[in-house]
Amino acid sequence: MVPFPFNMFSPFSQAIDKFLYDPVTNWQGAFSPSIVFNANPQDAPIEAHVLSRTGSYGRQLGVLIHALDVLQSRLDRASLDPDEQAALKAFDGLRDSATTAADEFRGAVSADQIAGLAESYRKSHGASDLEALRARLDKLLGEAEPAK
Repeated sequence: MVPFPFNMFSPFSQAIDKFLYDPVTNWQGAFSPSIVFNANPQDAPIEAHVLSRTGSYGRQLGVLIHALDVLQSRLDRASLDPDEQAALKAFDGLRDSATTAADEFRGAVSADQIAGLAESYRKSHGASDLEALRARLDKLLGEAEPAK
């Protein structure tokens, strides 16, 4: 029997050989553990620490996106070359897509989900935090117009 002349997996062999499948589970958030698949799992504790201090990746990206928007507002795009203009246009698309997705998600949150979050918050925070939250919610709900 003549061997097949082409190994259809050869283009992927290096990627498969080099892929490190070593998931790391971080149980610091007992109700929402994070499972990390990456090429350097030894960094998982560092990443967990950074996240606990700075907030989620989404929050970090939000800060960066806002900073770039500030810088872009002071920039004359007409003075940029086509590649630079395309990069900013791609960034604008990414920002707009992320904003739309976040707005869609916020609109899809149910009263039961909010109540569940409030119950978790009540169990893990003291009286002064609960009073501050109650005041914020009273203000927000008092100002809000009912959805139609």
